[in-house]
Amino acid sequence: MSSSKTSSKKTKATRKTKRASPHSAIVLDVQDNAPYATYLREFLKKKIYKIQYELSDGSKCVNYVDDAAKHVVFQDATGQYVLFHLENKPEPKVIEKCSAALSKVKKQAKNSDLAKDAVLLSRCVPDVDLSGAQAFLRELNRKLVTKCPGLHMKLAPFHEFEEPMARYNEHGHVCVGCNYYETLILALCNSKRCISTIELIPAPSGEILINSKTDGESEGKKYNKMLRAVMSMVLEKIPGANYIKSTAINPVSTWLLLKYSKATIEPGDAFEAYLRDRNIELANVTQDIIKEFYDKPGKSIHLIVYLNHANSESAKSEFDALVAGKNPDSEIKC
Repeated sequence: MSSSKTSSKKTKATRKTKRASPHSAIVLDVQDNAPYATYLREFLKKKIYKIQYELSDGSKCVNYVDDAAKHVVFQDATGQYVLFHLENKPEPKVIEKCSAALSKVKKQAKNSDLAKDAVLLSRCVPDVDLSGAQAFLRELNRKLVTKCPGLHMKLAPFHEFEEPMARYNEHGHVCVGCNYYETLILALCNSKRCISTIELIPAPSGEILINSKTDGESEGKKYNKMLRAVMSMVLEKIPGANYIKSTAINPVSTWLLLKYSKATIEPGDAFEAYLRDRNIELANVTQDIIKEFYDKPGKSIHLIVYLNHANSESAKSEFDALVAGKNPDSEIKC
């Protein structure tokens, strides 16, 4: 009996010791920034860098960061954690803190602050080729300027905009220094600012998540309607872009996407069940039906727009009608 009790006490003591044992620090491979970081430009008083490194499957991982955190940590193709400073040599104290912090980090799919002055890159963004889309947008701008000489459209990464702009939100996807450098912006601008925008957040899968915003004083002028038509056309010109996903939080957004962008409802969405229960086909959905669905605050509809030639042609007809200069009642207001 005595032996058994002693054994039990030792086991408990051993378990307590295991629980109290500290995490083992992760060994970091400290390197120079040259192979990985490319300086792009200054934006909002921060320096913007493109970070690129190779993954285990041989593909390239791309990220865009600012110097709000000057140390960058990532896992290379072999699984080894690498640390470098964006401009100078890494600071020993930061290396020590990152090493300790990594031992406690759970696997995640987003970039995050690892320690003070250090960011951990855990995801990749597509390295998007905008040349074809921007060339096509120049053609559309020529038509727009004929209708409204004071307006023009612009498609570029967020950090390339000098103009003040209305944006949908400042949260919801990867933030480094609270600026979203992987986000593309399709904007309608005047000489002073961008008055209507669609944020385009690309994923390696070919998905484009969108959010839109129009200045309050510019609402009702069909600017968002025009930008959504332009969006379907220009995104088709971006290699690797396959479909748009949108969470429509109001009846107007839903109606525009269904009627003019030929959107479909994401499988499993509550609106899909709503229509099924009432024996309503998607092709027969009206604005009144959509308004009835949004009977309580907080409702939304998840929609998908596939990027293909048919949708692009439909969007072209809609854009041409909005800037034709023939029927002021159905066109954008300058």
